[in-house]
Amino acid sequence: NGIVLPGGADWQSLRVGDGNTQVYARYTLRHEDGTLVSVVNIGVRRGPAEVLAKLAAGEHVDPSLYYFRASPQFDVQPGPHGWLMENTFVCVGKRWPQSVELDIYQVL
Repeated sequence: NGIVLPGGADWQSLRVGDGNTQVYARYTLRHEDGTLVSVVNIGVRRGPAEVLAKLAAGEHVDPSLYYFRASPQFDVQPGPHGWLMENTFVCVGKRWPQSVELDIYQVL
């Protein structure tokens, strides 16, 4: 558990023709124990044109109506969170009108 610190950024590239979005995000998390974790998260968001239009308009859209997946990579100093750099993760994204929610899973 932790918080996203100010200063991160994300870039979204909308592909012409199919409306799919390539997502690239960089941010830093501060774990509840104070450890800083740098994150690079690259993924894709796609779905039917009418659903993507609602997302672009800032509307509330049921996440089951579109595909939003990414592969976060973590950089952290050696210590109790070092395992983050020794594993592969995938995340399922949910785009809300005022935020993005990511459920991150370790690939076993």
